[in-house]
Amino acid sequence: MRQTRRIVQISVLALAAALLSQCMFIGHPAGQGPMGALFQQTSMPGSGNDLSIPQTREGKACTRRIYLWIVGWTWGEGTVSNAAAEGGVTRISTVDTEQLNVLTIYSQQCTVVKGDDKQVGPGSVSTPGPGFSDTVIMRDGSVHRNVKTIIQGNLINIIKPDGTSLTVPKTQVRTVRKGR
Repeated sequence: MRQTRRIVQISVLALAAALLSQCMFIGHPAGQGPMGALFQQTSMPGSGNDLSIPQTREGKACTRRIYLWIVGWTWGEGTVSNAAAEGGVTRISTVDTEQLNVLTIYSQQCTVVKGDDKQVGPGSVSTPGPGFSDTVIMRDGSVHRNVKTIIQGNLINIIKPDGTSLTVPKTQVRTVRKGR
């Protein structure tokens, strides 16, 4: 009985230390923004936005996480392509990030895409629109040309002119050459 009580005391102490120091919180998938122990809500603009495209539509896709002591659950895909599909955005103007954290137990990171629903015509891959002038060289030797890159924390979103996107860790990228 005495040993069980001692284990409970140590567990409570460890839980309190973890909550106060936020060691228990894994963090947001992109690893960016401030973290609040009790409550935190932030909105961060992305880089590489193309404001020449009108912002008539908006889409949002979220990744959510519940983390209790040792066990955690994550669901949802907060990718650029999912956000664009959700809002019916075919030409992307801006990509922003919203984060929410409550008591380090529940966290949510959303990708917010704004743009319009103008159809992307045939041949748009060979003649990309404004903002699609970056080149990304990966460490494995593959090259992505005429793309839009958005750097978010430790991740790089590579958006292709046809609307598809690829999110890769910075460690997999050798060089990003910004275009016009």
